Amino acid sequence: GGLRPRGEMDFGGHRDSGSEDIIKVCLPNQAAHITLHWVSKDHAIDELLSHGVLDDLSADFLRKTSEEQTKDIISSLGPEIQNPSAFVTRRMKDLLASGSLEPPAPAAAGRRGPGGGAGFGFGGDPAPLRPSYPPRSSSYEPAASVDEVEIFANGQYMTIAWTSQEDVLACLVERGVLDQRSAEFVGMLHEEAVYDIVSKIKEDIKNPSAFVTREAKKLLHNPQAAQ
Repeated sequence: GGLRPRGEMDFGGHRDSGSEDIIKVCLPNQAAHITLHWVSKDHAIDELLSHGVLDDLSADFLRKTSEEQTKDIISSLGPEIQNPSAFVTRRMKDLLASGSLEPPAPAAAGRRGPGGGAGFGFGGDPAPLRPSYPPRSSSYEPAASVDEVEIFANGQYMTIAWTSQEDVLACLVERGVLDQRSAEFVGMLHEEAVYDIVSKIKEDIKNPSAFVTREAKKLLHNPQAAQ
């Protein structure tokens, strides 16, 4: 018979009901595809990493959403997607900007209390599940009160006109202050948070790219810290 295995998902995002989900994902720049037997979100992400479908940065993004949203994004990786890592990063940015990002289950953080190590910031209280980042179109406009940002990098002070976070991050990449990956990572945050992080790049910061990535990860793990 021509029956598909139970639970198989095709590129249209259709998934039969069944005890097991099977997702086919095309390998970038190849005619081949891999078949993911959905065991868990982390297992699927690790598989995509090992096959070179995703890079570390996009995989890290993907771990910050719920199992269902992760499954939805992965199942969208059809043959027309030339750069899966960029696609995943863009989808995560859209979810963050619209406020519809669903964080991982609180169980991932456990009930370890303060300093427990999981870092999602939810502790044992599942209530504050949605990130509190305002949409990118929010009323916050740094340009109204902040004209420029001063940083110290590459042995010199730099003053950059703050026209938009995109322009500033592009400028920092162009001047060799940040690498492309760290700029994209911090660019997921709302403008106020980006300004706050960028303005901390001073003499004591030896590796600005690592610094902004670390600061952005803190906020992504614990949205309440962005308040």
